[in-house]
Amino acid sequence: MQTCTIIDRLLLKYYVCNDAKKMIMLVVCLLTNCSLNQSDIKPENVMCQTSKSTNIKIIDFGLATKLDPNELVKISTGTAEFAAPEIVEREPVGFYTDMWSIGVLAYVLLSGLSPFAGATDIDTLKNVKACNWQFDEEAFINVSEEGKDFIRKLLIKLKEKRMTAHECLQHAWLTGDHSHKTLEIARNRFFAIREKIRQKYANWNEFVLPLGRLSEFSSLRKLQMEKYRMQEVLIDRKCAAPRFVIKPQSTFALEGHSARFTCRIISLTACTVSWYHNNVELKQSVKFMKKYIGDDYTFVINRVKLPDRGEFIIRAENHYGVSEEPVFLNVQAAPQEIKPYTPDPLPVRKREPKQFKNYQEERDSAPNFTFHLRPRIIQEGQTCKLLACLTGQPHPTVLPLEFHFDEHY
Repeated sequence: MQTCTIIDRLLLKYYVCNDAKKMIMLVVCLLTNCSLNQSDIKPENVMCQTSKSTNIKIIDFGLATKLDPNELVKISTGTAEFAAPEIVEREPVGFYTDMWSIGVLAYVLLSGLSPFAGATDIDTLKNVKACNWQFDEEAFINVSEEGKDFIRKLLIKLKEKRMTAHECLQHAWLTGDHSHKTLEIARNRFFAIREKIRQKYANWNEFVLPLGRLSEFSSLRKLQMEKYRMQEVLIDRKCAAPRFVIKPQSTFALEGHSARFTCRIISLTACTVSWYHNNVELKQSVKFMKKYIGDDYTFVINRVKLPDRGEFIIRAENHYGVSEEPVFLNVQAAPQEIKPYTPDPLPVRKREPKQFKNYQEERDSAPNFTFHLRPRIIQEGQTCKLLACLTGQPHPTVLPLEFHFDEHY
């Protein structure tokens, strides 16, 4: 039993549009059951178990990444013809990136042409970035309108508007009956794509044959058929959306302290968790710290202030839906610290030592009038007092005064 690529499978057997639909459906189902972002879906990475069946396997998970809800994942490599615009523009990737590749793969399987192929990889990337493509009238003349609509809803530059894997499985093209589309697709259209693929690998034929063992799970599938049996699974979109099994609770904090919110979120696929306050997303910082362990998510606000009080919204989102939970933070001003009363200390009166002047004996000096006698006018019969001051050492002796009266006065 020989394994072959999906393009080789188209060249080995009578091939119609209904066969392409089955293969696309299987690829979407495999991506739905996988929690990884494959990021490199192209014809050479889709293998048929046998050359006559439509059962396929996806290989080459070298660029596959497990999406972290709190971290952005960017990829700068890939195959130009199947790379999504967010890869070309180096923006964050997600499950919507694989949906773009599904649209390109569907275009190739239904027409044998590449929608964005240019003369060089640079020209191809320019076409992808500009989302410049259209249906080839001759190649799509026998393709149903549902099939074209399926491609249109995947090859959209705005990743938010692309169909999810669950929406793809519910699309009219995959769920409808197109068994009447029995006109064979011309096989010569796929020769150019096959040769282009084989030119990338020098020893192509040496490595294709052993892949048949991988597609059959080797001895594991033979020994444990029930465990490794492929089953069809239908997923309810409501159950696949994020759910809060432990809801965050409102809390109270004093100004300057820390506030903590904790919740538990489960979802079928990895979800992105974000926090909002006053319709503004809170980014990771010293003040706002986001932590997660498994399904438990913790949001810590350090050194809360009065403007931080109010409603906070935690938002969990994946490709199947969105779930939100509001919580409230009440911040109270920190009480002012009242210092204990301490009475003023009583003044202590200190007795200062009495200062003594050194006695110095005065020197001898002649008498000296410091205040001289002044002329006086007095009426006859009245008492007259005359004053004078003098100094001297030893103390001078004052002799009796002689009075002379001026009769003119």
